[in-house]
Amino acid sequence: MVEQVSWQVERLAHDPVCQYAMLVIVMFITRFLVQGRPALRFVVHFVFFAVLTATLVADSVTPWSADIATTDLARRTFLGIAKTTWCFAGATVLVASVRLFLIVEQKPREGRLIQDLLVGIIYLGAALAVIAFVFSLPVGTVIVTSGVFAIVLGLALQSTMNDVFSGIALNLGRPYPRPSTHKL
Repeated sequence: MVEQVSWQVERLAHDPVCQYAMLVIVMFITRFLVQGRPALRFVVHFVFFAVLTATLVADSVTPWSADIATTDLARRTFLGIAKTTWCFAGATVLVASVRLFLIVEQKPREGRLIQDLLVGIIYLGAALAVIAFVFSLPVGTVIVTSGVFAIVLGLALQSTMNDVFSGIALNLGRPYPRPSTHKL
């Protein structure tokens, strides 16, 4: 009986799906524990990305390539989820480093805007990587199609976008000093 249980535990320990699930669970628990500490959060994300990469490579999965050469639906689904997690884990490491290391002194509003723009670009790149490496779709056509869509949408919403960017400019600007009400 004990041998049978130890055999089951050993089999589960070498199963890539169980390794992946345990790794994700540990990541969520540690991320919750280091909430509010950006340096530790960066370290946790970096370690998760490194261990996830090592786990996938040990299972002979190359997350940076688009080849999924299996006909088993469960295996293909697992590989798709694992590669998607790998892409967004890498993006999360980059985002954590931007939040930690990109500091614009003397101008906190502008610094936060620059950080948010970089974070958006990083996650957009991760989404394009998922499209290319998981779904094996040509990214060039997606970019061209979204560019044409953005131009049409921009022309249609020109006055609204003018108001949005004016509001951003007003929020970034400094208010005028109040006039003094003291009489000399």
